[in-house]
Amino acid sequence: MSAENRTRTGMGPLPRQWRAGGAAASLAVVVLGFAEPALAAPPSSPSAPTTSVRAVGGNDCRRAASRLGAFGPGSHDKCGVGPTGPRGATGPTGPTGATGATGPAGPGGTEPVFGQFLGTQIVHSATLTCESTITTQNTTQCTQPLLNGLSILAGSAEETAICNAITGMGVASTMALGMAPTPYAIWNGTTWALGSASVTQLFQITCNR
Repeated sequence: MSAENRTRTGMGPLPRQWRAGGAAASLAVVVLGFAEPALAAPPSSPSAPTTSVRAVGGNDCRRAASRLGAFGPGSHDKCGVGPTGPRGATGPTGPTGATGATGPAGPGGTEPVFGQFLGTQIVHSATLTCESTITTQNTTQCTQPLLNGLSILAGSAEETAICNAITGMGVASTMALGMAPTPYAIWNGTTWALGSASVTQLFQITCNR
């Protein structure tokens, strides 16, 4: 092939040492020179979508992150909220509150009505004792009555209170004897009380039945 018909290269004449054994190396350099940009810049791939969680606190942040899928295996808590801690120790007992107001009094209890005098029985919440008793079809009698160990004033209020409790009926007769030692029992209209004036004592009382 003649020199005139050769295609000239823009790179100029090659050095003598390249013409023999270095032709292949020269070709490789040329090829690599053109291919280097492609090798230096690998093909770009679509970037992974990023998810941001607004910096809100507590459960609002966690709910938002859960919907967006921000939490998952190996992810970090973007809300800055750690797990719930253990239950704390029970606190000390508080001081005792103030005592409430006293409630109203309850209804009074009922006492049994036996219809006759006994050696010992309850009369309007007090204990009545008789030295002796006599009971007939129409009356019942107590001699030397004492109320809680005290003499009883020989008065109509006291006698009526006793018969109402024993038989539920009126007084048949009474007998007074001697001065009542003080203190003695009197009836004030609602309950028994103590008297200290100089009075006669009830010695015997008979109630209708």
